[in-house]
Amino acid sequence: MRREWKMELLDHRRERLKDDVVPIGVATASVQSNSKQDYKDVLQHLEYRRVKCEGVFQDDKSIFLGPRGRANHGVTERGYFLITPLVPTEGDHQNMEMPVLVNRGWVPGSWRDNPTNITERNRNDSKPASQETIKKEPFISLWSKKKETMQKQPHTKTTTTVIAVVRDSETPNMFVPPNEPASGQWFFVDIPAMVRAVGLPEGTIYVEALQDKSVDYQGKKYPNPKDPETLIRSSVMPNDHLSYAFTWFALSAATTFMAWKRLSK
Repeated sequence: MRREWKMELLDHRRERLKDDVVPIGVATASVQSNSKQDYKDVLQHLEYRRVKCEGVFQDDKSIFLGPRGRANHGVTERGYFLITPLVPTEGDHQNMEMPVLVNRGWVPGSWRDNPTNITERNRNDSKPASQETIKKEPFISLWSKKKETMQKQPHTKTTTTVIAVVRDSETPNMFVPPNEPASGQWFFVDIPAMVRAVGLPEGTIYVEALQDKSVDYQGKKYPNPKDPETLIRSSVMPNDHLSYAFTWFALSAATTFMAWKRLSK
């Protein structure tokens, strides 16, 4: 039963990832037109959809999620996932109307102690913004049909294009400690809490950046976004369940036989 469920889940992700990349504004157009749609329904409709987000990163509001380890040549490195608000640029209504929260990928632990790395990365990898203002949304629901006037603020940063997948919050297990937003300690993804912490509107979409095949992430290129292949793999693949079941059955049979043989003496 669990094996079939997991196979269906991975097949769904695989099919969703085959869809063409579209601007996040286009992907959300259908759900924006239905103001009665629940946020969870929206996520179910969009999760694992590949989208293009373009805007300006608010580096000073970045969240470090972790610690999270990464295997590098057989050695586990300690680091964090870097999560930053991405705010749309003025006049770019089709690609992205509302801000999004972006998991930009894995960074070394030193980045948390030296946030200037974030700004330097933006300066090197981004392109200049087209106009002299960016827009920042007041605290309103993302899925409201009514267009609200956006407050504007001068910017001195550059625009960035991110190819990502829409994701939901994580469900922590019993060994994961609770998040502590007040002290900036984040151990698992809790979208509503993170959105409030960085001052974004309720209902903000959370996405995970995907790797660009033209970039060598084996070097010191950070943040290191998620490999799309990890989205269609499980820690225990469905076909492995049969192997495990056979193994445990064989062990059980062997133990039973040895117990019977010992008692029969």
